[in-house]
Amino acid sequence: MFKNSNEQVWQFPVQNNRSRFADDGITYFKARSTEKALVLGCRLMTTQDVKLERVHNNAWKVTGTVILQSPITDGSHHPSFFEPRATI
Repeated sequence: MFKNSNEQVWQFPVQNNRSRFADDGITYFKARSTEKALVLGCRLMTTQDVKLERVHNNAWKVTGTVILQSPITDGSHHPSFFEPRATI
């Protein structure tokens, strides 16, 4: 298991083939990981060991290790806590 509880392995499916990635999916993985971390109420600190892999039926996935900052405690940054505002 991991030394750090904030270190996790995540993977995301890739819609198109690997030719659309100039950097083997590193930028894509970082963007998707940032989005997922925000949903979880955390901040993405860094990504490591990102790999773009072919799976069955000519499908692809990008896998890597993320290191997250501890969950945001005040709740002000979590998307579900945004207050809706009325417009006039």
